[in-house]
Amino acid sequence: MGEGAPQQGGAPNLEQIKKGISASFVVQRGQYEKVFNSGDVAAAQELLKNTNLSEKTRGALKGVVNNTLPESARPQTLQGILIGLKQGEKVALDQETKKVEVFKAAFTDGIKRLYQIGILIVLIGFFITAFLPEIPLRKSVDDDGPPAFAG
Repeated sequence: MGEGAPQQGGAPNLEQIKKGISASFVVQRGQYEKVFNSGDVAAAQELLKNTNLSEKTRGALKGVVNNTLPESARPQTLQGILIGLKQGEKVALDQETKKVEVFKAAFTDGIKRLYQIGILIVLIGFFITAFLPEIPLRKSVDDDGPPAFAG
């Protein structure tokens, strides 16, 4: 199986997707807590590699790396970042839910269209068959004699 493929077969469901998103946010929260609670410079530098960081978050991480962010400001900064992560997680979960709903609706519409066309073809075939003239079966020439295969 390829990387990221579901272990039990079939497509991943919404709950699996949500668990994956939540797990990645848990990891991020742990990294930020490690940086701001213990002043871990290596973890801060690792987080700075993320190109999607806001300028405030990037500045706070640089403050930890350069030791310019005072110890007293770190808990409040961490709290702000954690609130932002919580909001980001909610947005990500909502987006995935909407994507799955859109996919389901599109799939349902496609299957419905398939059955509509199939039923239309069957009905056309039925009406064509119903209006065909009935051609009588061929009669044998010698009706009085025994059948040809009788011995």
